[in-house]
Amino acid sequence: MMAYRLVPIEKANTPDAAEFVVRDESGGACVPTGRTEPIEGGWRVEVFSLDGHATPPNGSSGRSFFTVIGVKGEQVQLRDSVGFEFSVPRRMLDCGIVKVGHALSGFYRGLGQIENVVNETEGERPTFGSNQPDGLSWTPGVATGPGFDKQ
Repeated sequence: MMAYRLVPIEKANTPDAAEFVVRDESGGACVPTGRTEPIEGGWRVEVFSLDGHATPPNGSSGRSFFTVIGVKGEQVQLRDSVGFEFSVPRRMLDCGIVKVGHALSGFYRGLGQIENVVNETEGERPTFGSNQPDGLSWTPGVATGPGFDKQ
C-alpha cells in the first residue's frame, strides 16, 4: 500500500518541483519515492512517511467513507474523507462491482486493511442484526438499568 500527497500545479510545474514541495511542506517527514504522476490540476506524489501522516489513520472508530479514484487490474485506488489516497487489492472490497466515482464505506483495521465494505452508490445499504430484543428497550421517564433501582 502506498500513500500519496497532492500538489497543485500552482505550486509546482514539474515532477521534481512537486517532490520538493512535498519534502518542504512536510519538513522532510514525507519522502517521495520518485513515482510522481500528473493529474488534473497538479501532481500526485507517491510518498513514504516517516511520521505516519501520509497514510490513512489506523483504527479510526466508526465507518469511514471512501471514493474510488482508480481501478487498475487487481488494485483499486481510494481516497478517504480526509483526503488520503491509497491502493487496496480488489479482493478486499467484497461489495460487488466498483467503478471510478463510487462511494464506499467500511472500517479501517490497520494500514491498508478495510473490512465490511459497503458500496454506497450501488443498491441499498444492508441491515445488520442487533443483540437487543425487538421493541422499545427503555421507557421514557423511568430510570432502569445498571446502577438504578427498579421501581
